[in-house]
Amino acid sequence: MTHSGAAQDVMTPPWAATAGRRRVIGRDVVLAALATVLALVVAVFTAAPQVFAWWLGLLGLIALAGPIRRGGAAYRSPPDLDPDGNVDFEATSALARSLRDRSGPDAEQHHRQRIALHSRLLGPDHPDTVLAHNDLARTLGEYGRTAEAVEILREVLPSVARTRGDEHPDTLSIRNNLAAALAAAGRPDEATRLFTEVLASRARELGALHPHTLSVRNNLAQLLAGLDRSDEAETHLRIVLDGRTRLLGDDDPLTASTRHGLAVIVAARGDDAEAERLFVRALTARRRRLGPRHPLTLATRTALAELIRRRA
Repeated sequence: MTHSGAAQDVMTPPWAATAGRRRVIGRDVVLAALATVLALVVAVFTAAPQVFAWWLGLLGLIALAGPIRRGGAAYRSPPDLDPDGNVDFEATSALARSLRDRSGPDAEQHHRQRIALHSRLLGPDHPDTVLAHNDLARTLGEYGRTAEAVEILREVLPSVARTRGDEHPDTLSIRNNLAAALAAAGRPDEATRLFTEVLASRARELGALHPHTLSVRNNLAQLLAGLDRSDEAETHLRIVLDGRTRLLGDDDPLTASTRHGLAVIVAARGDDAEAERLFVRALTARRRRLGPRHPLTLATRTALAELIRRRA
């Protein structure tokens, strides 16, 4: 029997040739798949060892993920925390993304899950792990468990300072939040000292009118006002008001909040005329930006009404 094309042994059964072709095709597919996976692994590992380690961890290969994570480049462009610790960050998994920005009675459990996840996959010193601790501390503070919040921030602060430096924005943010937690826990002397140190660092690194610097100065002013150190508080608040007016505008909610706080202090020292002007401007801004029924608008309106009634 004669065949066109390549010669075929007449003693070879047809199904044997078919099976051979299947083996060749199957082998080619497997090799192509392996080459693709290898190229992907090399690309991911070269660009971001932390991501590769995460994939290994997801597959349960923690023994491999650990050395890769430790050997990878240290923290590629990690996100900074703002003074309030509220920032977007690159989640390491779908689970981590689902646990962000939780509030309510189950928030503590979610943030503790985030801490466990980030600690396992990225390590205890990674910025995302630090952020998870910071969010847990904030949540506990909202629950009124300020002593626990203080302990969490005290525990994480040395790690941040060691890995990122004493003057790094993340370190200063944790110190600012620790000061706020100390103030809420009834330890104003420690809080005042810490706020003052953070303010000096912020002003030196970022400038006196940077939003982060103004935020810390505002925190310090509020604490001093509660300690009957009104003159110091007023000085700080005037600086904050001037800075926020320049940066954010006269109607911004933060500007209006600062103006309201300054009006309270000015009224307490007896300058009712200036206090009234400040309250009126704060009320106008809050009505325009927040609406007439917003709790902050109502608070300013009530304070202004009490001041007018007292003057009458």
